[in-house]
Amino acid sequence: MNAISGNYTRFFTSDFNPASYGTHPDFSQYGPLHRAILEGDWQSTESFYRSHPEAVTNSITESSDTALMVGIMSGQKIEFIANQVEFGRVDLRRVNKEGNTALHEAAIVGHLKAAELLVERNRSLLYIRNLDGYVPLHLAAAYGQREILFHFLRVGEVHNLQLSESELDMLMHLEITARFFDLAIDLLASNPRLAFSKWQDVFHLEILAQMPSVFPSGTKLNILKRFISHFVPVQKGPFVFKRSPKASEDTEKPIRSSQIRLFRKDYLSVPYVKHIQEIKSMHARTKLFVGMFCWGLQGSPEHSSILKRPFY
Repeated sequence: MNAISGNYTRFFTSDFNPASYGTHPDFSQYGPLHRAILEGDWQSTESFYRSHPEAVTNSITESSDTALMVGIMSGQKIEFIANQVEFGRVDLRRVNKEGNTALHEAAIVGHLKAAELLVERNRSLLYIRNLDGYVPLHLAAAYGQREILFHFLRVGEVHNLQLSESELDMLMHLEITARFFDLAIDLLASNPRLAFSKWQDVFHLEILAQMPSVFPSGTKLNILKRFISHFVPVQKGPFVFKRSPKASEDTEKPIRSSQIRLFRKDYLSVPYVKHIQEIKSMHARTKLFVGMFCWGLQGSPEHSSILKRPFY
């Protein structure tokens, strides 16, 4: 399976250039619609839909994006997106040149409310693979869209979303590189074989070994940051799954009274302090994650070779 590719540098802003449609006669008629969507003008969009019914589902850009995709990628409000979905019963499974559905695109740009709406309307969208073989949750992880990824996983857990072994390997790799260790912990807890598996012929532990900054030894903190880090409590992960191991409690030690006095909620909202808290929390989860890997490798004839590879 190829690495992530495709034309993901398409930006949709209000600086619309109608002349760009002049060289693309197949799409020139959709210029006014494109402009109306980028401006969030539902009245003009609806008017165009009524006079051009095919525009509801047809591709309106050179990249074969539909009007709904343009609305999502340009970050329109959910009310606008909902109107697009409702009007004429849009085909939510339609894909663009990359093989992406509107849900793939929502995962890429981080439009959480649009993603929630689309999944609510059609859960089968979670299973559609683009031309590179990625389902929407893979793209959410690849582009660092934590909230959307969590939503997909939560829906998948409730409705028993099934992923193949290779898709799980890919997801583990992407969660590690995105530093979503709370989610990776849950994935490993529910799929112990991932401790032995690879993605693109690389063990997951090897990927982690190439990220020194996720460990305390690879993070340089000045005196002030070290002082704050000593007192600031580890964050309680906002993403708690029913499968998460009890060992995760080790990452959330009881807060001492001195910590409570020094770091009330108002102090933890200060960006400087919050950033240090995030670093400390990441280190704690990394420690747990590595411990789970090592525990999972116990008793395996391959454990020695797997543990040696990341460090050589």
